[in-house]
Amino acid sequence: TQFYTVGPSGLKDYILGGAQDNGTILITGKGNTEGQGIGIFPGDGGPCAVSLIESDIVLVTLPTNTDFKNPVFRSEDGGENYSSNAQFLNGKVQNESFRTPIALWESFDNENSRDSVKYFSRDTIDGGTSIQVQSHNSGQPFYYTTPNDLTLYPGDSILVKDIVSSVLFVAVRDDVWMTWGLHQFDKVPDWFNITNPDFGFTGAPYSIAYSSDANHIFVGTEDGRLFRISNLALAYSFELADVSSPTCIVSTQEIPLMIPGTGDPVSQVVTSIAVDPENSNNVMVTLGNYGNEHYVLYSNNALAQVPDFESKQGNLPQMPVYSSVIEMSNGNIGIIGTEYGVYSTQNLKSSSPEWVADAQNMGSVPVFEIKQQIVSQEHMQVRLVNGDEVTIIDYLGTNNYGSIYSASYGRGLFRTDNYFIVGTDDNEINEPSVSAKELKFYPNPVSSKATVEMEINTNTKVDFYIIDLSGRQLSVQSRHLSKGINRIDFDMSGLQPGLYFIQSVSDGDIRVKKFIVK
Repeated sequence: TQFYTVGPSGLKDYILGGAQDNGTILITGKGNTEGQGIGIFPGDGGPCAVSLIESDIVLVTLPTNTDFKNPVFRSEDGGENYSSNAQFLNGKVQNESFRTPIALWESFDNENSRDSVKYFSRDTIDGGTSIQVQSHNSGQPFYYTTPNDLTLYPGDSILVKDIVSSVLFVAVRDDVWMTWGLHQFDKVPDWFNITNPDFGFTGAPYSIAYSSDANHIFVGTEDGRLFRISNLALAYSFELADVSSPTCIVSTQEIPLMIPGTGDPVSQVVTSIAVDPENSNNVMVTLGNYGNEHYVLYSNNALAQVPDFESKQGNLPQMPVYSSVIEMSNGNIGIIGTEYGVYSTQNLKSSSPEWVADAQNMGSVPVFEIKQQIVSQEHMQVRLVNGDEVTIIDYLGTNNYGSIYSASYGRGLFRTDNYFIVGTDDNEINEPSVSAKELKFYPNPVSSKATVEMEINTNTKVDFYIIDLSGRQLSVQSRHLSKGINRIDFDMSGLQPGLYFIQSVSDGDIRVKKFIVK
């Protein structure tokens, strides 16, 4: 099938793809074969996305024209049914271009969140206790530690910052829209117009990408222009996010793209934009069309007032480049989809990168989109008690952290696990031996404070070791724990970004958990 786009979920085998003449196809991983898919939307399939929080929530786009302008469709049941335009777009988001770029940013630990959720206590909860709270976004659970000086009694409530966030960006001709309400099916989401011609954005968008904190998005157009839209992380309301509001904090800036060595503006279509997940100043832009000398541009100051872009053509053949990824754990690795398959480089930041064709399985076919799954989230459960009846709800998290997906023209969808880091049994990292008992760690990845949860059978002292990948012991802390389930907070802010182990040792009982510092 001739795929234009690919939409990974947080599950390795659950993939969405937009195909020429074959609509949008969903592969669930549960068919008779790994590649068995079902058509969930007709026509030509365009840009698409799957929620990492709830994989049944999918987004599809349809090429539009002057007679049919509704470009984006939302489903909460894997494409069985779709919200009407009035239920989702509210008549606001329209497009007259063939392509409608979309970008869905989701986080299980959004430090910038301004949303909140009310937690109601069923029992007496002492101050400093870690409690499980459910987000407004599809009920995804997360943990919150109550203030040390606050005791909750049955029937009490407390307002908690909702750290599970979802924001959808949609780029249409002469406008870019955003909503924080993708997961709202009980009411119409609020849509904010974050830029338009009056604020500096014009043209037919072709590509879109966000920074890792969703504070910036970059939009590329069919006529070779690049825009940066900023201050989005805190743009939670109409007053702050919509350009028609006098208190809007969103800013739009066009970033000049020049043909290297000439000073002339780029006129090729901006086919893709890749933002380094570790440093949003590092941005790669790819260009289409034939008969040109430069198809890959790169900036290491993309957030500056006037960023500089230089050619990274290196030894790459002069051919259209359609898609790109800056590898999430090594910003010097660039991966691109070209007219003749996938190419990669290990020295993207050098003045003349060496590109190597990666055509062993895919072959030399056009690759129109590449995406890496860059969010890690553990499997969690919610326990609902109603009298004697107990219901367990599973929230699967992600199991494909680092996997890269691609959409090829004629050979279907592909996945590589060459950069896969955490989440499955075939991980190459060797862990210390562990007991059958479980050691839970959250949030994972962590930026500052983490909580370890463990159940023990008797009151005892437990030693906790932080160990790096080389096996070096970085720290040890001893805690006296009580029989039952214990939740212990740790400060991880002093650790450099990377992969670590936390190990608990007590009376011959050894448990271990991998975690990532971001």
